[in-house]
Amino acid sequence: MSDGVLVFDLTGHLVFVNDAACTSMLLDKARATDGTYADLFMSDQENDAFNDILLSGIQDGKVHLYREVSFRRPDGREVELAVTTSILKDAAEQKGKAGGIVMVFKDITQSKALDRARGRVIDHLSHELKTPLAIVSATIKSLGKGEDNPRIQRIEQNLKRLKEIQQEVEDIVRRADEGRRGGYGLKTAKPECLRLGSLTNEIVKETRESSAHRNVMLLADAEGDFSVQIDEDAFRKALTALVKNAVEATPDGGRVDISFRLREDRVEVAVKDSGVGITEESLREVFGGFYHARETDLYSTKKPFDFDAGGKGLDLLRLKVLSQTCDFDIECESTRCRFMPGEDAVCPGSIDRCSHVTSTGECISAGGTTFKLLFKKAAKL
Repeated sequence: MSDGVLVFDLTGHLVFVNDAACTSMLLDKARATDGTYADLFMSDQENDAFNDILLSGIQDGKVHLYREVSFRRPDGREVELAVTTSILKDAAEQKGKAGGIVMVFKDITQSKALDRARGRVIDHLSHELKTPLAIVSATIKSLGKGEDNPRIQRIEQNLKRLKEIQQEVEDIVRRADEGRRGGYGLKTAKPECLRLGSLTNEIVKETRESSAHRNVMLLADAEGDFSVQIDEDAFRKALTALVKNAVEATPDGGRVDISFRLREDRVEVAVKDSGVGITEESLREVFGGFYHARETDLYSTKKPFDFDAGGKGLDLLRLKVLSQTCDFDIECESTRCRFMPGEDAVCPGSIDRCSHVTSTGECISAGGTTFKLLFKKAAKL
């Protein structure tokens, strides 16, 4: 494997390490398997975030689906790792009982350096756009009202789009800067004990009004009115982005479901659409920002909440940054519609016009996407 693998038993002893892990962490394989995680990693306080992952797994049985942390090697070089942990089940023990912790990680030092470079470019772009957009906006206003001139109206529509891009980029950069100052994985926004039911209903109502020209059923179903620990602005932006994307991915006659449930000590908020789904290739890229599965020109003339509107490619990037700075996790599951497996295939945008299915149930079974947000549960208000 090119990824590093470490396996610890529940006493903290390292029982297996592969060559890739030894290379990334600069470990002596023979000596490493004679020690515990404390012997190997606890001497450097720069590795506290990495050790926290191990400790939470060994002591509390908590696993991490994905977390990015810094790690200082014995030679002093700092590398950045993308870490996943899982429980190791021992067949010789009682069924379901943990036998240890498996940690799989990838060295993402180079890709993170590229991300930082890209972030500087985006930051510069945001600042450079602000003044010219203000000047153009003032000039357009001096030319008269858009409804009196179709050309001015078109300029105003595209100017509005550019302003939205600038504002969203500015928000992403601000959140990312907060994350770098506070350390990703630490809360940098002020958390609140937030009740999800009423706020979700408010977001659903707003979405229904904004997408009134569409025939998409939007339903919210919660097992209970859960409370989570997160600031309201972050939750509103996260859920609004997912619901909007879900409506735009769902053909007329389809449905979008928002559901809540407890998952151990966290609350899962799931947004499921009955759209065409995401291909495996695109699924790896959707959180990167400015990413479209198809040509950008196909999206640019469509209105928000139109089927396949696409947007500007920023919603999921902002969602990723929010998750890092506000301490919640994101999961995505998707099944590409079996009737259109490739990116070039085009859904007609309505179940009534689809030659493959005749009902919402058939459309849902053909494909779709579910995004899940996992928040820390808070005491009820």
